[in-house]
Amino acid sequence: MRRGEILGLQWQDINFEAGTITIVRTLKEQRHLNGQGIGTIQLTTNDPKTLSGFRTLTLSSPLVAAFLRHQEHQQKLRETAGANWVETEYVLTANNGKAMYPSNVRNRYLKFVKTNNLRFIRLHDMRHTAAHLSLESNVRLEAVSQGLGHSRIEITKNIYARQVPKLALEFSEGLAEAISPTDEAINQLLQTPPQPGQENHAKTTR
Repeated sequence: MRRGEILGLQWQDINFEAGTITIVRTLKEQRHLNGQGIGTIQLTTNDPKTLSGFRTLTLSSPLVAAFLRHQEHQQKLRETAGANWVETEYVLTANNGKAMYPSNVRNRYLKFVKTNNLRFIRLHDMRHTAAHLSLESNVRLEAVSQGLGHSRIEITKNIYARQVPKLALEFSEGLAEAISPTDEAINQLLQTPPQPGQENHAKTTR
C-alpha cells in the first residue's frame, strides 16, 4: 500500500472474518489559504491514485495478528487520553485518536531508523521491496500489479520485472525444459536402429 492508503485506512475497511482489507481512500496533506492569505496545512481524504487503486487484498495470518495487537495498543491509548480522545475510526492515529499527518509519520520513521541504527530507505521503498519479493517468489505479474493498485500491468512490468534477475533465469530454464526431449524419447532413439539412407541424410544435414 502507498503511504496515503495506509494512513487513510479505517477499521471498517478490515474484515477479520473474511480475512480481507479493502483500500477505498487516501489521506494527504493539503495547503489552504484563508482570507488573509495565511496558509495552513490540513488533512484531506481522496480516492486512491487510480481506479485500480480501489482494491481488496487478502490478509495473511501474521497480518491479522498484527492488526489485533494494534487494536489492543489503540485501546490503551484511548484509555490514557480519556476525555481528550477523538474517535475517528482510523487504524493509525496520533495519541489522541486523530488521523496522522504524513509529514509527522515521516519524521517518526526517520527517528526510528536513526535510533535503531538501521539503513535508511524511503517508506515508499518498502512497497518496491514487497513487489520484488513477490516476483521472486513466483507470484504472477498480474497478481502483483493488482496488489499494488497499478492502472496497467505494463507499469508493473516496466518498473519491476526488468529488475528481477530470477525472471530471466526462469525464462531460460523454462524454455530449456520445454524443448528438451524426455528420457523416454532419448531411450527410444538409442534403441531404434537407423533406417537405410537415414545415416547418410544425417551426415548431409549436419
